[in-house]
This record gives sequence, structure tokens and C-alpha cells, in this order.
Amino acid sequence: MGIYKRGATYWARWRADGVQHRKSLSTADPVEAERLFAELTGAAVPERADGTLTVADVLRGWYRFQASRCRPSSLLAYRVVIRRFNLMWGRKTPAEITRRAIEDAQDAMLAAKLAPRTINTQIGFALTAMRWAHEREMPGCPEPPKCRQLPLKTRSPQKYLTAAEMGKVFAALAEHDFARLRPVVMLAAYAGLRMGEIIALRWQDVDLE
Repeated sequence: MGIYKRGATYWARWRADGVQHRKSLSTADPVEAERLFAELTGAAVPERADGTLTVADVLRGWYRFQASRCRPSSLLAYRVVIRRFNLMWGRKTPAEITRRAIEDAQDAMLAAKLAPRTINTQIGFALTAMRWAHEREMPGCPEPPKCRQLPLKTRSPQKYLTAAEMGKVFAALAEHDFARLRPVVMLAAYAGLRMGEIIALRWQDVDLE
């Protein structure tokens, strides 16, 4: 569920009351598409009555700034961060994001079973957006506080498939039922791409020469 690009414009796909919905958002702007998607799904952040700049405003501005500078896979990660922190901090002003607010966010994300590495990364992105606003002297945007990162768990040794194991995988993919997965697995195996990077690929990213 979320937004995706189809042709020149963005579309939304979401589920409500057990029914899947799909609708054109009639915009080529990813930030505007995110805003419209939030309205459709009831996750929009109401504007403050006093008209002051909110964390949601800062996140939208930072994403718009990054949109022409980053790879699609990075923008996908940023959109996840924007959705999460719109819910937690969206109506707050940047000045209200204290060290205590960051620690509360860490606790909430741990309670949601997110990994410490993911929490550190996502909070880091949100604080980077607020630092970006501070450096541009946006009104009401002080430098965000520093906060300790969560300790990381020791990673278990990574397991790589041997040439013989890869041969078995490709043999299985030669069967009719799995044939459509073969190009995806080959791309992952030979280009070293992660699943999110493969999903984000577009024809304009491919150089056939």
C-alpha cells in the first residue's frame, strides 16, 4: 500500500474496510502525492491554528529538496521516515523536538519491534531534515538536539550462496511456475542489488549500451 508512479503521474493504492482501492493522484510531484495520499487514507496532519511551521512542513520541504538529488531507493526510505514522523511529531514545531521527545520516539519504535539500527537511521533522517531547516534559517527551526544512538546488536556472520547452490537456485527458477522470478533473482545475484533497489528500478536507470 502506498504511492507509485505510473507513466508521468503518481497513483495511490490503499486498503480500507477490507477492500483495496486505487486512484490516480493527478500529480507528478512526489511531495504533493504523499500529501494527497495522507488525505485519502486519513493520515493527513492538520495545520496548526497559529500558522507556525511544523515538523511535517519541514519534512515535506526537505523531501522536495532531496527529490532531484537522490536515487529512487533513497527517496523510498525517506518517504517511510516522513510517514512515521508525521504521525509522531507532525503537529509539533521543530523547537518542541527536545532530547526527551527523541528518547520517547526511540521507546515507541522499540515497542513497535523495530531494530535499533533502523531506529537510529530513521531518527537520523528526521534530525537531518530539521538541521537542513535550521541551516536555511527557517523561522522557528533551532538546531536539533543531539541524542545518544541505541546500541546495535552484534550481527551474525552473513551467509553467501556458493556457486553450486546458485546453480540449484537457477535450475529451480527454470521451471515454468518460477520463470518470471528468474530475471529478478539474476539481477540480485549478479548486480548485488537489494530488494528495495530492484523494486525502485525504472527503465531510465538501465544503460543497455
